[in-house]
Amino acid sequence: MSPRGETILSARRVRVVDDNPQVARLVAMVLTDAGCSVTVCDGGPAALALLGEEAAVWDIAVIDYEMPGVGGDGVAAAIRAGRPRTGLVLLTGAPDRAAPVHHLFDLVLAKPVRPERLVEALATLLED
Repeated sequence: MSPRGETILSARRVRVVDDNPQVARLVAMVLTDAGCSVTVCDGGPAALALLGEEAAVWDIAVIDYEMPGVGGDGVAAAIRAGRPRTGLVLLTGAPDRAAPVHHLFDLVLAKPVRPERLVEALATLLED
C-alpha cells in the first residue's frame, strides 16, 4: 500500500455493500489495512436499512452492481438523495452491463481490482 493512500484514508468511514461475503471481506480487509473504519452490508436492502440511522454517515460507499433485491444503482440513488456528499464507488465484475448507471458513481472499478489500485483510487476520490 502506498503511504499517500494510507494517510488520506486514515480514519475515513467506508461502507462496503456486496452480496458476496468473500469479496466484501477482502475489500474490507484491504481498506482496514489502509486505515479506514469499514462496515460491511451484505446487500442492497441492508445498506438501505441503515440510511435512516444517524450513525450511518460514511465518507465513501463501495458498492457492487448486481445484487438481489436492490442493486447497486438503487443503493447509489438512495445515498445520493439523502447524503449527496458521500463518495460513491462502483466495484463490479460487469462494468459493461453497468454502463447505463455509471453516472450515479464518482468512480467505477472492475473486479478483480488490485488492492493498491483500490486504495489509490479511493485516496484520489477523497482528494478531489
